[in-house]
Amino acid sequence: MLMSGQVGIADRVTISVSAGPFRMYRYPKGAQLERGESDISVIVFLLSGKIRIVCNDARIKVLEAGTIMLLPKHSCTYGVTLADCDFVGCALPEGDEDRDKALFQTLTGRLDKDFEYDFDTLEIHPLILKFLALLQDAFDHGIVSDKFMYAKRSELHIYFKKLYDNDALARFFYPLLGGHSISFKDFVISNYRNYSDVTSFAAAANMSVSTFTRAFRKSFGTTVYKWMNARKAEFIYKDIVMTEMTFAEIADRHGFSSQAYLVYYCRRHFGMPPRELRNSLGGG
Repeated sequence: MLMSGQVGIADRVTISVSAGPFRMYRYPKGAQLERGESDISVIVFLLSGKIRIVCNDARIKVLEAGTIMLLPKHSCTYGVTLADCDFVGCALPEGDEDRDKALFQTLTGRLDKDFEYDFDTLEIHPLILKFLALLQDAFDHGIVSDKFMYAKRSELHIYFKKLYDNDALARFFYPLLGGHSISFKDFVISNYRNYSDVTSFAAAANMSVSTFTRAFRKSFGTTVYKWMNARKAEFIYKDIVMTEMTFAEIADRHGFSSQAYLVYYCRRHFGMPPRELRNSLGGG
């Protein structure tokens, strides 16, 4: 699933059609969108409308029609539509298909060591826009067999390789890159919520703590401690802006000693107290 929607307008409904790896969605203005826990990465094309979205690291971005975004597996992604929106989602292969593995290995190492990922997007190329229009025609005419749609995904893969330069692709696919450490990176992303300390995390990976921490820094460019704290911050932010939980409940859920300490944490990490954060996503 691309995202689940919560629409508070009774006479306007969400439209969703799917076949093979592709999904097409339509959401009205004001829909709250949240991607549930998923072990599949998805490329999303915003064909019309505007959305205010957060994907990891609690950074709010406003994206408009003509934008391509990557929702990595197990990412903390949510947002609200600022206008009626049409999306096409394409699920990436679950396994290491040769063409994708070769592309990712080509892109790995192209970026500077101090590169910081910031939910980098791409602009929809006119040829891809035509591709998506033809895909819509296929849906409209009932040409939705899985075999056909998987062939269309292979075609889309070629467009990406030929229409965008490698540096832009490296920034876009950064969460999925890792060279020979792709399997380790995938293990971390798929399992980090099950462990609260490095020792148990390393044991689950059948590594010593020293080997695990070296592999982690090589794959993620930071320490386990800093990375895990950043993931914790993402879910705290999400609970504040996407739920109706009281701040006392959120403080308790995330192990804060008091609501006052949650306020201190939010001011330090997000630059504003919880009440202002709660108004930030759907507000101005």
